Amino acid sequence: MESHKSPFAIPSYMRTNGLVLTLVFLLVVCTNVVYGQIQTICAGPIPAGWLKTNDAWSPTSCGNPTMITYNVWTIERYDNKPIGAIMTVCNQTVPSGWATINTSWNPLTCGHPTSNVKNVIQIKRLN
Repeated sequence: MESHKSPFAIPSYMRTNGLVLTLVFLLVVCTNVVYGQIQTICAGPIPAGWLKTNDAWSPTSCGNPTMITYNVWTIERYDNKPIGAIMTVCNQTVPSGWATINTSWNPLTCGHPTSNVKNVIQIKRLN
């Protein structure tokens, strides 16, 4: 029986790491080109007009920590959102013109707390 290669077959070297890299690349391109309002940064000062929405440990970037340290942050721009916009962000100081409408505990994000603490908030732009 003769085997045929599909023109859409994924080369073996891309089946694991390559596929992951391709998906990450597409995610980054889509995030930056289509939305342009979400960025990943090393933990530290957050630029004006942005809020922290998530964090993660990356042992291969942002200082290369060998122990779990949430050294990579996802931030989202808030200062150009329309009135009535709602954002889900890590619990932090709520910007002027915004109000907290809900708080919750999510152990998988925003510091990854092991006890029930309100580490996530939903905020709404009022003016």
